[in-house]
Amino acid sequence: DRGRTDWKIVVGRQASPSEVYAGRELQHFLKEITGVEMPIIGDAGPVGPNEILVGPSDRLAQRGVQVDWSRLGDEGFVIRTLDDALVIAGGKARGTLYGVYTFLEDVLGCRWFTPDVSRIPKRETIVIERLDIEQIPVLEYREPYFFTSFNGDWAARNKMNGNFLRLEERHGGKIDYSSLFVHTFDHFVPVERFFDSHPE
Repeated sequence: DRGRTDWKIVVGRQASPSEVYAGRELQHFLKEITGVEMPIIGDAGPVGPNEILVGPSDRLAQRGVQVDWSRLGDEGFVIRTLDDALVIAGGKARGTLYGVYTFLEDVLGCRWFTPDVSRIPKRETIVIERLDIEQIPVLEYREPYFFTSFNGDWAARNKMNGNFLRLEERHGGKIDYSSLFVHTFDHFVPVERFFDSHPE
């Protein structure tokens, strides 16, 4: 609120690389929005007021928060408000990171149009309403195939996870079915073997 905050971002001691990165991305964009850098702390200490709980941590159990991790899979997430906390937590691979980007996009209005063009709104004060969001991607594989989209940061911010994208461990990796991607018909049905007997 107007250049000050007593809120903290909590990231668990057992956090995956993408969960650690999710905390940093939230910190980065909240600073861009408000000008205030919110501290990131671990979950070893006692529960305190005004915490944003990023990813699985001891804090969830301490606060009595139940999350069905198996239902969320690698990429699903929940965003929930508590009396004095905000929970953004999801699947270990990419779920928590996608939850952070969804919060920034849907609640705070951030947009990442290209790696070089984004819209990050400026606000003196952030107030959020009660939230109880759960999202689980319907499509396992998501990849727009154009060279700009290969940028790993842009791809992660837009929840892309495909084969050709430059997604690193901090982004939660990517889905890569095989080295065969397109133009595979002759590989599976070789002309020299089948054309004479099946010219159709």
